[in-house]
Amino acid sequence: MGSWQETNKTWYQLQLVYWDLCGKVISRRLWIVEIDGKKKTFCNEQCEQLYRDYWLTEGMTGAVEAC
Repeated sequence: MGSWQETNKTWYQLQLVYWDLCGKVISRRLWIVEIDGKKKTFCNEQCEQLYRDYWLTEGMTGAVEAC
């Protein structure tokens, strides 16, 4: 079960956060979920599902153009 978190709440606390699937920068909202005891960040629930269905099952081979 994941949860939404806000990032960059104020202009002076700017931080760059990257999606764990495709590596793109997340600008405002993070979808956080724990997988195998580690927190992972995604753009949304569909991106998380792609990670679970494709990335984890295919043995993490090759790059994924997602999101």
